[in-house]
Amino acid sequence: MNTDKKKGIPRLLEISGEKKWFLIVSAVLAAVSTVIQIVPYIASYKIISIYIESRGTSSPQDTDEVFFWGITAVASVLLSMLFNGGSFILSHFAAFRIIFNLRIRLAEHLAALPLGYFTRVSTGEIHKTIHDNADLIELFISHKIPDMVMTLTGAAAVFTMYLYADWQLGLICILVYALSLFIQFRIYGDEGVKKEIRGYFKALEDINASSMEFARGIQVFKMFSLSAGSFSSLKKSVITYRDFALRFADRGSRDFIIFTILVNFFIFFIYPVVIWINSSSPENSGIVLSALFFTVLSNAILPSLMNIMNISNVVMTINEGVERIDAIFSVEPLPVPENPKEPSGSSVEFDHVSFTYHDEKYGSESITRNSGELSEGHHAPGGVRDISFRVEEGRSLAIIGRSGSGKSSILSLLSRFHDVDSGCIRIGGTDIREMSEKCLMEKVGIVLQKTFMFDGTIRENIMAGKTDATDEEILNAARLAQCDDILMKYGLDYHIGNSGDVLSGGEKQRLNIARAILKNSPVLLLDEVSSALDSENELRLNRALNELKKNRTIIMVAHKLNSITDADEIIMVDDGRIVARGTHQSLLGNSAEYRKLWELYENADRWSLNSREDMA
Repeated sequence: MNTDKKKGIPRLLEISGEKKWFLIVSAVLAAVSTVIQIVPYIASYKIISIYIESRGTSSPQDTDEVFFWGITAVASVLLSMLFNGGSFILSHFAAFRIIFNLRIRLAEHLAALPLGYFTRVSTGEIHKTIHDNADLIELFISHKIPDMVMTLTGAAAVFTMYLYADWQLGLICILVYALSLFIQFRIYGDEGVKKEIRGYFKALEDINASSMEFARGIQVFKMFSLSAGSFSSLKKSVITYRDFALRFADRGSRDFIIFTILVNFFIFFIYPVVIWINSSSPENSGIVLSALFFTVLSNAILPSLMNIMNISNVVMTINEGVERIDAIFSVEPLPVPENPKEPSGSSVEFDHVSFTYHDEKYGSESITRNSGELSEGHHAPGGVRDISFRVEEGRSLAIIGRSGSGKSSILSLLSRFHDVDSGCIRIGGTDIREMSEKCLMEKVGIVLQKTFMFDGTIRENIMAGKTDATDEEILNAARLAQCDDILMKYGLDYHIGNSGDVLSGGEKQRLNIARAILKNSPVLLLDEVSSALDSENELRLNRALNELKKNRTIIMVAHKLNSITDADEIIMVDDGRIVARGTHQSLLGNSAEYRKLWELYENADRWSLNSREDMA
């Protein structure tokens, strides 16, 4: 591990590709503004001193000097505002540029990551990193960096003047403030608190993910009169977040109270010394003026001293946010061949392929939550082990097995959602790792059980399969996909809303097939596309699939065994291995596992509410 890796703001500037000059100039202007802001307090002290020194004397007050300090105070306020405005303009300009570059880089990097990354990491985590964490960073750069510079500059300037005016009283003020900082900041050096901060971020990500999931399923919850508390994932994430927040507040509340008292009243610690010196040397009136100077100037520094506490909290949050952003950048895209090869044909071959889901492939703790705790060397649910088969061009293969047996992993590996751990996958005799991403995506079409609809028109959703398609091509694809009723009902330019909410599941799936027909890929992957449809929609879908399967190499995953009886070959997988293979008829005769599965399917298909023979 590289322990010299930059962290916090230096790392943020590095990964955003932004220069630091805007921030440096902004910091200089903020520092100058802070020093100038002290001048009105010095002017106030001078004017008060003039009046005090003139009392009890026959000499008149120096009105010219009072007028000079008055004009100086007004001019310094205006000048300070000018420098402060320049600082904040530059800091905001830098912040917007940095966040723009950072989000662009994140988007480009995410676009280059294997699709398997997005199946294993929740959208809530990605959303929080790109949106919420980036917003915090923007706030920090545009506001907190100038604030931090002003705070440190103001404290250094005032304490330096304190020491110059009276080193004994100045030393008391510095020691009191140093003690308050030590009491407050000792909590942040605790490794346990750092873990709490990481846990806090993780809890926020979980709330993000579960809230989005709850929002998507709100119709089901309302239908069954369930509350948000009934959704265990959301309830658990909210309780976890509450526990983190309360635990952290409890840990730091006592120290924060002491810090607040010491900082707000640090100036009062000089008065016992002033009283003692004045009582022992009544003729020493200079100590009284020094106390006055300290008191007047304390008003210039108090907001800055308190602001350090707020800035320190934000710095810790930013450091954690940058680490989360870095976690995305640490995930490597799949290697791209320097000299990509073109496949000859559309046959598909798995040659002793093995694959296991590993945490380090995704750079996220969420994989542990999604796939369970896995020790090194253990086979992860859904992986495959030493899988070999071949599907000739224009032929079909059906994959069956229980949930978690590795069926969908086969389709994911063929689409190069992940790279295999060992073995080789070939299309048209060419290793898919030696093909360009564009070539692979052109060769392979996918229709999934879970459809995805863009927030756009029906036309735009079908055109996702071919962005330069003509209206004639779109209408032909829709007709072949049995979408005539959808077009008659809505029309091509109907806006279907977020996730196609106005459409039924069967309508979405047929539009999804129209998209695949328009794409016209020679290798077609079908993942349980009809498992959740009613009989009418299933009939229409099967007609659409028959059109889609023509002259293509088909690999399909299915639970409904009646949809695969005419497949050229069927393989049955369990625990990531092929346990049986053959045609439907041969498997009925040779495989007890397949025969048992077929009998279970037939019995389930015949079951109805009127069947009572199995009810006792």
